[in-house]
Amino acid sequence: MTALFGTALACLGLAVWALVAWGPHATPWVFSGSALYLAGAIGVTIAANVPMNDVLAAVQPDGAGAASRWTGHPGRRPSRYRASC
Repeated sequence: MTALFGTALACLGLAVWALVAWGPHATPWVFSGSALYLAGAIGVTIAANVPMNDVLAAVQPDGAGAASRWTGHPGRRPSRYRASC
C-alpha cells in the first residue's frame, strides 16, 4: 500500500508543482505523466480491483460453490489473454 499510495502522493505533488511552474519544457510532461499514473494506477485500483476483491473476500472457502465462484469470477480474463510462462 505504501508503494502504491506513496507514489501517488509524489505524483500529486509533482502535478501541483508542474501547474505552478508551468513552462514550455518539462512541466507539461511531468503533469501528463503524473495525471496518467494517478488515473491508471489509482483509478483502476479503486474502480475495478477493490470491488472485485470485496466480492471474493465474501466467499466462504469451504462453502458450496466457492470453487466455481473463484474460477467464474467476472474479473477473470479468458485464457487467451493470460500470459504463458
